[in-house]
Amino acid sequence: MKTYYSIVSIATNSKLNEKFNIGLLCVTSEQTFFHFSKDKFKIVSKLLSTNGRKLAMSALKGMEDQICNTSASGEALFGQEGMKLQAVSEPYIAYLNRYNNNLVQYSTPVTIDLDVDYTVFKTLFKKYVYRDEVFYSVIEPKAKTFVKIRNSFRKEAKAYASTNFNVTGKIIKDLLAPVHVDAFGKNGAFVSGQTMDFAKDVTALQSEITSFLYLTEHTLIANKDSKSFVLGEEPKKKNKVNHQLWQNIYKAKKVEFVPVDESDKIIEYMKEKGVKPVE
Repeated sequence: MKTYYSIVSIATNSKLNEKFNIGLLCVTSEQTFFHFSKDKFKIVSKLLSTNGRKLAMSALKGMEDQICNTSASGEALFGQEGMKLQAVSEPYIAYLNRYNNNLVQYSTPVTIDLDVDYTVFKTLFKKYVYRDEVFYSVIEPKAKTFVKIRNSFRKEAKAYASTNFNVTGKIIKDLLAPVHVDAFGKNGAFVSGQTMDFAKDVTALQSEITSFLYLTEHTLIANKDSKSFVLGEEPKKKNKVNHQLWQNIYKAKKVEFVPVDESDKIIEYMKEKGVKPVE
């Protein structure tokens, strides 16, 4: 996944196209970095009305909140399934660039061939935004461990199964609705592999379990030798509903639960049984 950045600026006079760089947003395959200079904002905001200063600060703080909130859930704004490690996606930055409020603006995303970490981000910031910036903190969400597990499993399974895949009625007869799975292959029978975050929101977890069990039922109807795996880890017992859902999967006869540190068990099964991608 490529790395790109967008320069955040404040337009003090849109008629004269007068604007000042105030912040930097940088997105890598695993992290999103965002920072704006409060010292420079104090200087630039003197050119704005009182209402303009409030709107600009609100927009900048709003981006900080969006990055923190979407990173916590593992979802991308305007992103795709494979982009979940990002707090904001390139299409979303492009959207901000096209539909800004003419006050806080985001430049067209620029692709760079660099491995960006906290140190590199600060260097880029000082180059493009404000060389005298003193960094006390940078919005630097950590990539979710579970998302790393999911991506790692998909990568390992790719040689034997279709990954990040929608199973439809064209593949399995009478499947009324598509089911999205991390890995899906066949060797005469069907083999499904799904990572599940048992610590996630209960409603979302229940929906994911129901969807995967629905697929499992239909693969068994299509071929009784079909096999389904759930890759996950036991949630904390204090989260009673989550833990009960985990227990239901752990004890289920139609699916096999595999701890996250034993994912190679699923890969070995696919390898030994000659499982191939369905695409």
